[in-house]
Amino acid sequence: MNIVSADLLDALARSAPKASDTQTIRRPGAKFELQAWIDEHQLSVDGPTDWNGGQRWIFPVCPWNPDHTNRAAYILQLPSGAIAAGCHHNGCANKGWDDLRAVFEPRRPPAPDAPAAGDWEPPIPLHQGKLPEFPTGTLPGWLRDFVEAEAEATQTPVDLAAMLSLSVVAAATARKVVVRITPGYEEPLNVFTVTALPPGNRKSAV
Repeated sequence: MNIVSADLLDALARSAPKASDTQTIRRPGAKFELQAWIDEHQLSVDGPTDWNGGQRWIFPVCPWNPDHTNRAAYILQLPSGAIAAGCHHNGCANKGWDDLRAVFEPRRPPAPDAPAAGDWEPPIPLHQGKLPEFPTGTLPGWLRDFVEAEAEATQTPVDLAAMLSLSVVAAATARKVVVRITPGYEEPLNVFTVTALPPGNRKSAV
C-alpha cells in the first residue's frame, strides 16, 4: 500500500472539473431535458408555466436582440417533447430553437441546412394516358341531345356537360326515387361529380 500525502490529494481535488463545467449526458433517443439544459446554461428565463399541455419559458430580455425587453422571446416544450423557441418581434421572425442553441452552445455543430430549391430533383410528371370519350350513347335520348348540343355551342368537352347534367338529374330525383338492386338491397340516386378544367374553359357557362 502506498501512502499519499494530503497535499497531493488537495491538488487532485482542485484539478477535478467543477459542476458548472460538466455537460449533461443524454441517452440516444431519450427525451431532451429542457429544464436541465436551461439550468446548465444559466438562462435568465421565467417559468416554466403550463402552455397547451406543454410548458413555456419567457425571456425578460430577448437572447437575439437586447432591445426587445417586453417578454416577447420564449421557449416551448410541447407534450410530445418537441421544442420550439422564438421571438414575436419581426426582426427575430426567422429565429428558432437551433438559433437559440447556437447562442448558448457556440461549439455545437450547426444543424444541417434544408436543401435549396435548386437542389430538388424535377418532379415526376403524372401519367398522361388517353382517356376514353364520355359514352353519351348511354344517356337517355333527350339528355344526350342536350349534352352534345351544349358541348357544340360552348366548344367544350362533352364530359363537362354530361357530368353536370347527371348531377342535376341526381339532385332532382334524390329522396324521390331509389334503385332496388335485389330484394332488400336499395341504393339512392345520389351522384357526386367533380369537373376540373383550367381557368377560362367556360365551366361556369356550361
